[in-house]
Formats: sequence, structure tokens, C-alpha cells
Amino acid sequence: MLFARIDGTLTWRGEMLPIHDHVQRWQSLQTETLGPRPLRIAADRQLPAIDLLETIDELRKAGVDEIVLIAERHPE
Repeated sequence: MLFARIDGTLTWRGEMLPIHDHVQRWQSLQTETLGPRPLRIAADRQLPAIDLLETIDELRKAGVDEIVLIAERHPE
């Protein structure tokens, strides 16, 4: 799962890489599975929504066609 940090960096399994490299890793995983799987992304709760949307847009431009946003709900 990709993680968008508050400082705007992205990590995959704890490793910071540019978006292009994250997309290449995700694409290589597609060939290892039984079929296409969406790229899953979670974000730091302090990351502004607009920043997350811009990251998702960059991922789409880089070739990711299906993205799942992982959200966590806390009791009110």
C-alpha cells in the first residue's frame, strides 16, 4: 500500500520513492497476481485533502487506472 505523508512524500513499504518508481513497482506486482488489482493509498490524517487529490491525479497521469483510498473512521 502506498502512503502519502504530511510532507508530500510517498512511501511504499516504508521506502520513499518518486511517483514514477512507485507506479513501476505497482505495475510489476500486477504481473505477479491473478489479475489486475487497484493501487491502494492511505494518507496521513493531517495531509490536506487537496494535496491527496493532486497526488491521486499524478498517479492517474502516470498510468494507474484504478485507485482505492484507504480511510480510517474513529468514534465521534
